[in-house]
Amino acid sequence: MLCEFLSPQDYAQQMLSHYVPLLLTELMRVYQLDMNFELDHKPGKASIIDILQYIEQHYRDCTLPQLGAAFSFNANYLGNLLKEQTGKTFRELVQTQRMLHAETLLRHTNHSISEIAYEVGYESLGFFYRKFKEYSGYTPSQYRECQGRVNEV
Repeated sequence: MLCEFLSPQDYAQQMLSHYVPLLLTELMRVYQLDMNFELDHKPGKASIIDILQYIEQHYRDCTLPQLGAAFSFNANYLGNLLKEQTGKTFRELVQTQRMLHAETLLRHTNHSISEIAYEVGYESLGFFYRKFKEYSGYTPSQYRECQGRVNEV
């Protein structure tokens, strides 16, 4: 580029106009590779997607301190980050995963409601009933019955 600029020859301007975008594209490539390397190898640099996937996989027994330790974040900082990025608290995110899994089990298995409550991470059946009703508008029994009628149609 310097040769074309300092000692212009025929078509030097056209050459320069093509070199500049190539240079910028190469810089973007290098920058992207550097950013990916940093995210993969530095503690505390996980993406929100990775954190949400962890919650999705460990919703039964996941705690905020455990999640923070898994991603090298302070638990309070991570809780604030989740709220800022998703609009939901850690507890709400875990609760949503539990309810989604409970819905699936109610629709596709014949497990008892107490077995389902335990399987999705609730030790108190009454608490599970209350949370499920808040989430879906139905008790688990009503939901299973309603879904059974929908599946028959």
